[in-house]
Amino acid sequence: MKQKRSFLQKGEEKSNQRTPVRRKTVVSKEMQRHSARRTESRRETPNKSHARRQTNQNYSPVNTHTMQQKQVFSIFLAFWMALVSGGTELSAATQTKANANQIKLTNTTEQVVRKQITFGGSTENLLESSDILRVGVTDYDGRKLKDYQTLLFDKIRVGYSTHADPGKEAFLGYDDTIPDILLNSYLVIKQGNREIINLPISAIANNFVKTKLEDYYAELDNITYLVDSSPIEMYLQFPDDTVDPDASVKHYLYVGLKGYSTKEV
Repeated sequence: MKQKRSFLQKGEEKSNQRTPVRRKTVVSKEMQRHSARRTESRRETPNKSHARRQTNQNYSPVNTHTMQQKQVFSIFLAFWMALVSGGTELSAATQTKANANQIKLTNTTEQVVRKQITFGGSTENLLESSDILRVGVTDYDGRKLKDYQTLLFDKIRVGYSTHADPGKEAFLGYDDTIPDILLNSYLVIKQGNREIINLPISAIANNFVKTKLEDYYAELDNITYLVDSSPIEMYLQFPDDTVDPDASVKHYLYVGLKGYSTKEV
């Protein structure tokens, strides 16, 4: 028979059983800060995801400005290839090198002449046979382009400045207000039997506020060109009875033709 235990015996057995002790987890202050940061990060995640989604919606991986530049370059390149295939406009040396793929079309360029001008006659030449290539003054070799150079352009810029002294072509900003008598004059550019430009300065120059570089240029209706095979005529044609608008200063003119140019490779 099973022996019954007394009440006292049961109490002693209970007291002898070991009660498991719950250990305290010691958390450092650094761990607490880290945990708080993780919690805060989880709270912010939805907002950040939303912001990312919004950014992605507004982001385009295609640089439209670069694409436009490439499209424009392709048009100029096709124009250049047409000149080469025509075989009549380029100098013989340029034609030979172009046929041998020894000439290439470069990046955007501007062909510039800066010139001190005088009023009083009927015309004023901007290119002279005696002129030489001078940085900051003229990109023309006398009245011609450099050897193997063809200039394709569809933009033109005219600027004006004054100075008390002569010979200051390379030291001026060419951003002064153009006087009326000059605005009413014509810029003429010819080469061989081609009249390339014959426009009043008022149709080319921007006498108003300019906020970006493009504001300085007038865009022509078509692409046109200059080649290295023959001299270039570039001159101003004044109205009758033109007089100097300010005889106390020297007058300077800037003419820039913007487009693409070729060079030997």
